[in-house]
Amino acid sequence: MSFVYFPENCIVSLLFVLENGSSAEIAVVGFEGMVGISLFMGGETKPSRAAVQSAGKAYRLSSIFLKELSNCQLKSFMMGRSLNRHTDALDFSICLGLESVHKSIFLFAYLFLFWMNFNVGVLTMIQKTILAIVITSSALFNFAFGQSLSWPNHVIKIIVPFVPGSFTDSAARVLSVELSAQLGQSVIVDNKGGAGSTLGTDFVAKSAPDGYTFLLTDNSFVVSAALYDKLPYQPTKDLMPVTTVAESPAVLVARPGLGLKDLKDVVAFLQKNPNGLTYGSGGIGSSAHLAMEAFLTQNNLKMVHIPFKGIAAAITDVAADRVDLAIGSVGSAQANIKDARLIGLAVTGAQRSPLLPNVPTFAQAGYPNYKMMYWFGIFAPQGVPKDIASRLQREVTHALAQPKVVDVFNAAGVKAVSNSLSEYAAQVHDDIQMWNDVVKKADLKSSLN
Repeated sequence: MSFVYFPENCIVSLLFVLENGSSAEIAVVGFEGMVGISLFMGGETKPSRAAVQSAGKAYRLSSIFLKELSNCQLKSFMMGRSLNRHTDALDFSICLGLESVHKSIFLFAYLFLFWMNFNVGVLTMIQKTILAIVITSSALFNFAFGQSLSWPNHVIKIIVPFVPGSFTDSAARVLSVELSAQLGQSVIVDNKGGAGSTLGTDFVAKSAPDGYTFLLTDNSFVVSAALYDKLPYQPTKDLMPVTTVAESPAVLVARPGLGLKDLKDVVAFLQKNPNGLTYGSGGIGSSAHLAMEAFLTQNNLKMVHIPFKGIAAAITDVAADRVDLAIGSVGSAQANIKDARLIGLAVTGAQRSPLLPNVPTFAQAGYPNYKMMYWFGIFAPQGVPKDIASRLQREVTHALAQPKVVDVFNAAGVKAVSNSLSEYAAQVHDDIQMWNDVVKKADLKSSLN
């Protein structure tokens, strides 16, 4: 089919009036993921038999070239005489479905063949050269545009940089179901845990920026950016923030046999007994580690840090009276608090968690400056077309409002939250700066050496 019937999708449409009154019109367009080039040649006289034969020769040579060398599928082809009220003309149109921008060389070669073989006797050598250059440059520019228009046309992967079982994993899986339905393409979850989430994050950072690989992680992303001088990726340069998906308050818990009834009692004890209590975290450099250090540095306190392989293990040891304190998400601690195996001392956020209505906020407990919140969000490899990132942001926002997603989030004590690309980028920047300050004040980098 000829793309002249889709003018709203045209990238370039040029009309050349030649010396003898004939004309040549070129339109390079993107429509539904395909690149189309339409060459319309006309004049006062009908095209000669030789012109039609030459066009047929160009078709045969170029189609063989495309099929044998470029391995592209020839989606459709039309060559024929198109009549209108004003002139007889030869309408020569092609439509190619190209898989990758790297195949642009084949399109260039195709157009070179077209230039060499399509000889209708009205173009000079210089004019044919100009036409070939215009069509080629316009078509190559159209590759990126055409890919964006067709997104998505195959499977999308969401990489979770943690082992299965975390809320990040649960969020990715329930969102993948909704996104698959909304986008009409499969969205799958791939867990690549290890190295404190840097393994999976690095995989996405080094993935092709084609809109088919994304990262769903938590705020350990900004914690790692602040804590580690050398990462296999550059957090602010190799990854593009797309949107947050959720935020969760943190809860400070104590072992039941500690004998300290509230947060003020804990602070008073530590003021008299520096390093007199222990706290567990999900590991050195984990969100729980820096979350506790943030509270300690704000109040000039010191405790002994005991790192675990995951916050769940730390919470378990606090409930077993082997570690004094820990801080984690509400979802990770709520069951033990309700069963009285843990004492909930305070939650972050402006209001009490509906899952822990009897636990005061940090502000209510007398510490209004502590405002740490866990968040979860999506990143893309840097270089992903902005229109694809914006489309995904809108689709995620819609998915977050669906009942199945809301139920999963509510059960974990997590609130669905989305924001724009620019808002999320600003949030990531500000959080990295905040955690940089915590790392410096607590001298945490020295503990890594």
